[in-house]
Formats: sequence, C-alpha cells, structure tokens
Amino acid sequence: MLVYAAIIPHPPFVIEGLRHDRRKELQHTMEALDSVGQDIRSLDVDTIVLLTTHGERYERALSIALHDPYEASLHAFGDLREHGAFQVDVALADRMKRAVRHSDYEATMTTNDVLDAATSVPLIYLKPYIQDKRFLVLTPPTDTAKRLVGMGSVLRQTIEDSTKRVAVLAVAELSHRLSELSPGGVVKQAPHFDEGIRNALKDSNTMALLRPDQDEMEAVGGEELDVIRLFWGLLDDTEHRMEERSYEHPFGIGHLVMVAHVH
Repeated sequence: MLVYAAIIPHPPFVIEGLRHDRRKELQHTMEALDSVGQDIRSLDVDTIVLLTTHGERYERALSIALHDPYEASLHAFGDLREHGAFQVDVALADRMKRAVRHSDYEATMTTNDVLDAATSVPLIYLKPYIQDKRFLVLTPPTDTAKRLVGMGSVLRQTIEDSTKRVAVLAVAELSHRLSELSPGGVVKQAPHFDEGIRNALKDSNTMALLRPDQDEMEAVGGEELDVIRLFWGLLDDTEHRMEERSYEHPFGIGHLVMVAHVH
C-alpha cells in the first residue's frame, strides 16, 4: 500500500565532500530533504519507488531498472568515491511490469548496474534514513501527458495490491532557466512555469499539470515535468494534502520539495 509520496530535487551540491561544495546555498532544500528522510523512517516503509527521467527512457514504454543491487555513482560530477549498493524490490518490479503490460501501456526492463547521477543524488543524501529499505527505479516514457497520468494510475493499483508499505519519490526539478546562472540560459517565462506547477500541485489542478506542451517544457528547461505527471497519476483519486516544504533556485534551477499527505 502507498503510505508516503513526495517530489524531491536532485542537486548534486547537497552531497557532502563533493568538489565545489555549495551546501550553504541549498540549506532550505537540505532541511526539507532531511524531513522527507525522517518521514520515511518513521512510517516503517518497506520499499521506495523512485521516478526519474534520467534513466533509460523509451518511447511509450515504462522503463524499470532491475539490476540487483543498484550502485549509486556521482562519477559524472568528478566524485570517484564508492557510495554503496541499494537492494532492489524484484517482486514489485515484476508485478509492475505485468500490470502495465496487461493495461493499455508498455513496459520494459533494463539491467544497468550503475544508476544515473540524478537518481543517485537523493539515494546518497537520504542514505542515513533509508539504507535498510528496498528500492525500485522507474523512468516514464516519452508519451502524452494524459497517458503518463493513466500509467501512474496503473502503477498505483499495483502498489495497493502489495502487502508492502511503499513510498514514492518523484525525483524531478522544475525550470532549468530561471536566472543567468542557469546552465541553459534564462528565459522570462521560466518563473511563471514554476509558479504554475507549484500552484497546480497545491490546488490539485490536473489540467494545469497537463497543459504545458513539449515545446513549452523545452523552452523553459522543464522536461522533468513528465515525472510529476506520472507521480500525479500514482496519487490517482486518493484523498491527500500537498505541503510545500521548500522551493529555491540559487543556481537558476527550480528545486522543489513537496510532500503529499496521503489519507
């Protein structure tokens, strides 16, 4: 059953010891991430499902990373340290694959042993709270917003049919073009994009989450919205209250931590 759900970012500079440490500038994000870790620990969660666009991504097919164990790596950021292994919930992966394939959607398995850096960041940061859990990493397909929400609903039913206590973390950032510090430059629509998504989540406004098209998302560097759409489908018709715990963008990228209190 689903016992917890949250949207979290993946800024590498929250990792202690990383070259060019910028942790002081992400203090609010770090405090919010710590609160998520504390929540998960207090809820006696068995399995954590992470959603990310940074895994192997396919057209119209959900990607399920199955290699057991997962190896977290920040080599992409020049960090050559070993950050440990994370055990996979193979049984839940199999059930999700079967459920998706018996619906109107497709699913495929991948077997890379090393996780992408974006997924590795929250695993490494939250490790003190979650290292005894099992994990599953899912990457949404490139598909329409409506179908991503629908696929999320299928995944949610699989979680509800499980006897395990499951937390879902949508690993996603908002616009990557909020200021002159942004890696892709700045565009004037970016702050409005972030504000619109944050308000849509808090107001449970599904249409506002579905409305941005691919061109708009690319223009503001907001392609990770697809993860939030899959996450929104996972919440399905569940009664919940969204709580924004932090939002900041010191490096021109929107870092949001928002928790769904599931009733």
